[in-house]
Amino acid sequence: MSVKEKVLHHLTRSDFARRAYGTLLRVPVLGTGFQKIIHTALPRGKSMWIRIPEGLANDFWIYADPRLELGYTNGDHEPWLQELLKSHLRLGDCFFDVGAHTGFFILVASRFVGPPGNIIAFEPDPENAATLRKNLSKNGLTQVVLIEAAAWSSTGQTIFEREVGISNRTRGHIPDESNSDSVINVPAICIDDVVFERGYPRPNFIKLDVEGAEWQALHGACRVLSEVKPKLLCEVHDGSQMSEIQNYLRQFDYVVEEWSPSHPHYPDYHQLYIWAVPRS
Repeated sequence: MSVKEKVLHHLTRSDFARRAYGTLLRVPVLGTGFQKIIHTALPRGKSMWIRIPEGLANDFWIYADPRLELGYTNGDHEPWLQELLKSHLRLGDCFFDVGAHTGFFILVASRFVGPPGNIIAFEPDPENAATLRKNLSKNGLTQVVLIEAAAWSSTGQTIFEREVGISNRTRGHIPDESNSDSVINVPAICIDDVVFERGYPRPNFIKLDVEGAEWQALHGACRVLSEVKPKLLCEVHDGSQMSEIQNYLRQFDYVVEEWSPSHPHYPDYHQLYIWAVPRS
């Protein structure tokens, strides 16, 4: 990281700098000019290599945009999930990150499963997958296998709608219709086939964050849920499906809990999860 990038990253992490920035923006004329200077120095959509300074991924490198992915570059992204991984992953475990994005939680998980463990990452967005590969290579993580496919109810092909424009590309999803220029064809795979057909290690823990495709992805994992019985954290993007998904998991003798964590640093976050563990 250059000196300029180090200074810019330090400023993005400073509460005082962010408060001062917000105050200056409200000053007539001066605010507009100041905003232009900041946007020139740190334009949106500009990623850089940053060594994560804190959190459970500290000291790992990540290629990220400090304006759009501040939680990644600070190391404090979804701290409740970081702590859950710490509590439930052990040396030698296998972790499935379904909807891995660019791999922040893979960095966290690798710390606990270690070199003897295995991490299987599912990511259908080609841009995210390319960045994920960079992050794995930069950090020398050889226990990770990347499957560039969407987790689905069957193995084959599906359509995927990418998040367009300058963004952190976390909201790509499988749409109901393919009437957008941002829709592409991507491979689809069911989790059962990954384990029982392709012979990948059996998961001890599955994190499922698939932007509305939870129902289909879980139906593609019925044998894993029945026979392997991993712990499961499923982010639910449509609250109306909460009861249906809970009842589905209980069929496999899981103890199911609805979870909506809160954190003082993220007062506006309102993620809704299902945390499921096998009864036995």
